[in-house]
Amino acid sequence: MRVMGFEQPELGRRIDEARKALGLTLGEVAAKTGYDERTIRNVISGKGARPRTVLDICDCVRLKDQDSDQEIEVASEDHGSYTLPQYKEYLGNYFSYRRSFSYKGNIIRSVFSLEWSDEKKCMVFAEHQKFASPQGDVDFSQDGEIYVSNAIGLLHFVTRHEGAIRLVTLTRLRNARTMRGVVLTQAALDDFYQPATSAILFVKQSAATLESMVSAVGPIPTTAADYADINSRLTDIERKMFAIAIHPDAPNIRAGSG
Repeated sequence: MRVMGFEQPELGRRIDEARKALGLTLGEVAAKTGYDERTIRNVISGKGARPRTVLDICDCVRLKDQDSDQEIEVASEDHGSYTLPQYKEYLGNYFSYRRSFSYKGNIIRSVFSLEWSDEKKCMVFAEHQKFASPQGDVDFSQDGEIYVSNAIGLLHFVTRHEGAIRLVTLTRLRNARTMRGVVLTQAALDDFYQPATSAILFVKQSAATLESMVSAVGPIPTTAADYADINSRLTDIERKMFAIAIHPDAPNIRAGSG
């Protein structure tokens, strides 16, 4: 693991040097940080520890980031205590693709923008999902906070609005470009709201501008040139992620279900 620009064994050595320079004993560092002495020894020896724990100890011995000499941004404990350097490559704009809940057979393309919020002490997202339809303008744009468990490595995008919650759970970024996962929300089906879920694919766009990406938001019909490729990738996610919850004797998942 890399924290504050250092690999963990090197960071442990730097912490111990900084501690000695301040004339602090291991017991005094433990007392100041609220951790036991064994935890301090583990961090110094390069053993695994939560990023929040490591950063608290670094703060105690006045060790700064080697690259910027600035304090490292750390998410709140409720958000997972992840650090900004751990997830800096995640920030930016993505196209997301999922099955349409309203237009049977279509795939919906949205744009997600990820950034760090100093105010909320976590990564946040804004989903751009506004487009024209035969029934009029549609705007399902949303925003929320990102929770990350260092124990399991999944990212959780949570939208909360007047008691309604939408959850998008994603794998880590693959090849600095894609994330795969599931969205759990509620949709108006059969004239009333029901729980609804879909596979979802995120593809990072490093070169495109946000303005040009937003102009491409909306349904992707089955006749579109890129439909077959996206449909295949969503089907692969469905087979791998939904298979856990499906009885072995159940019919295979059919691509294109609304």
